[in-house]
Amino acid sequence: MIITIDGPAGSGKSSAARIVAKELGYALLNTGMLYRAAAYVVLTRHNFEVQGEFPTFSDEAFERLTNPDEDDLAALEHLEYHVEGPSVTEATIDITSRLYEPWIDKPSAVISQNEDVRDIIVAMQRAVAQNHDVVAEGRDCGSVVFPDAEFQFFLTASLDIRAQRIASDAERGRGVDFATLKQRLAERDERDMNRSISPLQVSSNARVIDNSNLSMAQTVDRIVNVVKYGQE
Repeated sequence: MIITIDGPAGSGKSSAARIVAKELGYALLNTGMLYRAAAYVVLTRHNFEVQGEFPTFSDEAFERLTNPDEDDLAALEHLEYHVEGPSVTEATIDITSRLYEPWIDKPSAVISQNEDVRDIIVAMQRAVAQNHDVVAEGRDCGSVVFPDAEFQFFLTASLDIRAQRIASDAERGRGVDFATLKQRLAERDERDMNRSISPLQVSSNARVIDNSNLSMAQTVDRIVNVVKYGQE
C-alpha cells in the first residue's frame, strides 16, 4: 500500500509521515532527502566551496545544478535510499547527516527542477515502493510520483503558523529572525508552486487537511482514521 502526504514547508508533513509510518508499520519515504542528496553530490563533486549557513553560490555552481552533465547524472545513480532510519548513501558512504544543513535548501530546490534529475529520483522512489508498504512525503508524491496511491493527503497551514513552527525548530530556525524566515518561506512557496516541472499542487484525489489549529497528534489521528476506518 502507498500513502502520500504532500504539503508546503512547515505544514508538518515530515513529522506526520514519520508518526503515521510508525503507527502502521510502514516504511517511510522522505522524497526530499533524495533531491537534497542530488544537490550535495553535484556540488561536492565539483568542489564548490560552502561558507556560512546560507552561502551565495557562484554562477558556475548554479549552472551545474541547473544543467548537470552526464557524469553528474551517472554519479546520482550511486545514490541509495534506505528505509531504515531512513538514510541515504552515495556509493555506500552514508551522507545523511549532511543533508539537512541549511546551505543545501536552495541548491536542492534548483536541482529538483531538472527533468533528467527528476527522472532518476522518481525511479528510485518508485523502486522503494515496489518492495515496501510506504508512507511517502514530499511535494509531488500524490500528483506525480504515485498518482494511483490508495490514500493521498495534502497538509497545509497559514504562512504565519508554518513560519512559527520552523522558527521553533532548533535546527531549521537557528539564527534567523522571524520576519526573514517568513519571507524565505513565502519565496519558497512561490518557487514550488510555479516551477515548470512537478509544481507543488493538490492532487485530484488528495484529502486536504488544514492543521493551522491542530496539534500533530490530531493531524496524525485524522490520517490514520481515514486509512484504517474510512473516517474523514
